[in-house]
Amino acid sequence: MKKSFAHNWRGELLWLLLWLSIYFVTHLVHLTALPVFADEAIYIRWAQLMIDDLPRYSFFPLNDGKTPLFIWMLIPFQYLFRDPLFAGRFVSVIGGAVQLVLVVKLIKALHGSRSAQAIGALFVTFLPFWFIHHRMALMDGWLTVWISAASLAVVKLNSQSREIVNTHGLGSALRQLLLREWKALWSRQGAWIWWGGLFFGAALYTKIPALLAVTSLLGLICLPPFKSKTNLVARILRVSLLIVVGSISFLTLKISAAFPQLIFRGSDFLYPISEVLLHGAWQQTLINIPTYMSYYWGYLTPGLVVLLIAGVLEKRLRKQLLVLIGVSLLFVMPIVLLGKVVYPRYLLPSVLYLTVATAQVASFYLEKVRWQLMRKSVGTQIVMVFIAVVLIQQIITPSLNALVYAWTDVSSYPYVLADREQYLTKWSSGHGIDQFVTLLQQQSVDHKIMVATEGFFGTLPDGVLMYLHRQPVEMIYVEGVGQPINSLPAVLIDRQDEFDRLWLLVNAHRLTFEIPSHLLVTEYCRPFNAPCLQLWDVTDMVRNDER
Repeated sequence: MKKSFAHNWRGELLWLLLWLSIYFVTHLVHLTALPVFADEAIYIRWAQLMIDDLPRYSFFPLNDGKTPLFIWMLIPFQYLFRDPLFAGRFVSVIGGAVQLVLVVKLIKALHGSRSAQAIGALFVTFLPFWFIHHRMALMDGWLTVWISAASLAVVKLNSQSREIVNTHGLGSALRQLLLREWKALWSRQGAWIWWGGLFFGAALYTKIPALLAVTSLLGLICLPPFKSKTNLVARILRVSLLIVVGSISFLTLKISAAFPQLIFRGSDFLYPISEVLLHGAWQQTLINIPTYMSYYWGYLTPGLVVLLIAGVLEKRLRKQLLVLIGVSLLFVMPIVLLGKVVYPRYLLPSVLYLTVATAQVASFYLEKVRWQLMRKSVGTQIVMVFIAVVLIQQIITPSLNALVYAWTDVSSYPYVLADREQYLTKWSSGHGIDQFVTLLQQQSVDHKIMVATEGFFGTLPDGVLMYLHRQPVEMIYVEGVGQPINSLPAVLIDRQDEFDRLWLLVNAHRLTFEIPSHLLVTEYCRPFNAPCLQLWDVTDMVRNDER
């Protein structure tokens, strides 16, 4: 038996290492092909500020309504890699590798077959919903990792919840249950409560929407099988303790005076519940449901959506699938009901449960097709093979299509409309920033240059400052001046005598006054005829006071 166990352990490890190798190869190729996105620039810049002055900036993200764990995780990799964008995105790539392992472990804990585990690993590696967000320096990937780890803890706790045998009534059974669980909490049996609580706390430390996972974690107690009321109560009690541990760890953030900002800034993205229920804001939120469904259709792939529906129709899979779909909806529904602006990445944690569910469905039907092909008539076999091929094609083709474009032509990547706008065509897209910084560094060898950029933070100027961190900047000064740009920025006028060159970096559609065309140094245009990032040398204009 020991030899068999060792063999299985080594085999599983080798299998995981193979998948992780495939994962890293596919995710590290052309990792920085997509220009820096606004939120990435902000997060990486915060990490750099912490590097420069940790006591001052360690909890700085709280001022913007963000918890700091992800920013802290970015710091060591800024030392490890020269390119700050690669360093930031590499953190998310690592998160994706952890996510792959957790999905495999979660499927195994739910008694999924080895083939289901392999399919789950395949989905995490290639499905666009995962692939996109594991290659961007955003919080949502690691948020989902921590929620996944907490979910695995809940499933493990479910399996530990045993029956209470008692002949003196329900009250006596509950007293025995409470006593047993209290003792278990401080023993080896309670390890998953503590670990799960810490994972949930880490999720809250990564991003406040982790609060939405509370209902999902509680919903997982409904996973079959359970046989009695005391078994259900034991599950509820253990998961509740897990959530309490996580909440207490999150409240340690109150050591920062900026802690109240976490709640205050939430109103930027969500309607208050009272406004939705009492003042009709639900009319503006619920009409977006078709848009959110299109996110799943586009990034989860049509084949997977159809497969999930087919799985619910299969009696042997139905109970577990309905719970997994239900906990996914429990996470999504508050966002759907209250969300002002909802992007696909906000829904990523819900994809965890759908991925686990569809991996099990895919494994079940592949095995079913294999057995049926050995027994049915040729006509039936042809029909079954045709259906299987169509479904597989509707999963593989969109995934490989996305993979190829990510490697070869990111401007043509098949984003859903909301992502195409924010990553490629709007002001939030950092097209041209890397090239501009290279030009700035070259010109600053012989000239002292001041750059006024559109915006106070975000894509500009954080994207520029991000690339200049720990670089020679004695001849460079960069300052954000807001938007739109209605006139020559006052800072250029006030400090003109300190610099040889005065530059203005602005998106074309946010420049609302006329500058002579010959002062345009260069421009970096976004795809789909979107506004260009323009660099203007306004030195002569400022000094001649031509405003």
